[in-house]
Amino acid sequence: MPEGVREVAERIKKEYPFKVSIKRINGKYYIYHIYALKGKEDKAKKVTEYLGRITEEGQFVKKLGEKVTDNKLKLAEEIIRAYGGKVIMPHEPVPKELMPQQNNQQQLIDEKDKIILTALSMNARIKYSKIGAMTGLPVQTVAYRIKRLEKEFRIKYTEELDLNKLGFSNYLILGKFLGEKPSAEAIKKAAESEPRVQLAMTTKGKYDVVMFCVGESTDAISWAFTGLREKEGLGKYESEWYISPLRDVYNFVPLRSAFFDLLEKRVWHRTRGNSKAGKNDLKYREFVLLKELNKNSIESFSTIDAAYGLPKGSAKNAYESLRSEEREILIRPTIGIEDDMIKFDAILLLSVLNRDLFGTTRNLLRLHIINEKVDRITNKFTYIADMETPDGILFISSLLKEGDLEREEIEINDHIKGISFHSLIVSSILVGKFCKRRFDNSYSKQYLNLVKNKQVERKEALEY
Repeated sequence: MPEGVREVAERIKKEYPFKVSIKRINGKYYIYHIYALKGKEDKAKKVTEYLGRITEEGQFVKKLGEKVTDNKLKLAEEIIRAYGGKVIMPHEPVPKELMPQQNNQQQLIDEKDKIILTALSMNARIKYSKIGAMTGLPVQTVAYRIKRLEKEFRIKYTEELDLNKLGFSNYLILGKFLGEKPSAEAIKKAAESEPRVQLAMTTKGKYDVVMFCVGESTDAISWAFTGLREKEGLGKYESEWYISPLRDVYNFVPLRSAFFDLLEKRVWHRTRGNSKAGKNDLKYREFVLLKELNKNSIESFSTIDAAYGLPKGSAKNAYESLRSEEREILIRPTIGIEDDMIKFDAILLLSVLNRDLFGTTRNLLRLHIINEKVDRITNKFTYIADMETPDGILFISSLLKEGDLEREEIEINDHIKGISFHSLIVSSILVGKFCKRRFDNSYSKQYLNLVKNKQVERKEALEY
């Protein structure tokens, strides 16, 4: 059986108050109640009653037309719900999203799935027992649901770092070709060759190319960009380019593995005149931990120790040091949801024209950022950062349907004063990826500022 079917079937078999049979017919899985009736001369007669089917996602779909009056069936329904299955009542038609030809992921998950996704986004290494306490689900069901969500949404485990504490800053590069344009493949090869480029994409709008970079200084980024323009023949195309420092204010841009070639140069090494590492020095065991958690933030510490020949406990100690309040370099192990049924991504470049006027509506913008729609799997804003040139804010928004961008523009234009803005549509991601997740906005800078400004009442946040 598929894993989802087996998990539900095994639980039903153990806890059903009568004998249950699971049968596979033409690739589908059906559940039966088997019992005995006394026939002529008190001879037992086996009776098989069809109850419904289990989908591969672990959902129990009851047969249509059945009256739910049997207490045993009610108990079975409660058990299936408790262990992660979804029940379609007999008088209800089977929704289209549960039919085999459908794959509407937005509707296949419930509120408990969303709690799980938020918990993993806030701490990918959270204990299943803690998620169980949040959702009211048994640990085994939590484990099953996580595996199902990993598959459905192609979840990748990664980490969120404070790059400033590692000696790096974020930069935005915007490019516009004035005539003939290079191929997307040429831009991709050039961007891939530069380890400071973490995300590169082509866009429709005022600019043709948008890149997110990390660098040791503005000079380092300028030199890297000059070299990048000379690669793959990009220098022959007439174009205009702009570089602006960025300051993360909501979420982050994931790091490519190539970045760690740069970070390795900052690892502390013992020398004759420097025999003891300072509290802010990056030790080798900390470097390898960050490198491995960037690839998989739930990798076991013992596996990392073994892979690099480190003494037992080295990776765990490094993790605790990097997460400590004193250093806070490793903000959190987190996830990226790579298949969230988003229709398209848009970039909004907001310029502040009147700082005083903008300040009067800043709290409205903060509220707009953290107020989420209930039908979404991931946050509506993927990334937000303050720009220096021009003075403004960059937003990356994931949109569900046509018209969402126009509604977003109207919302900002009607409520936020002292600004101008223009939008870009992301046509293709050439290098890197976004980090889409379900961030708990009660931990966001926007929410904390609203509390500080007495715009919202502070509520007790969940501990992840």
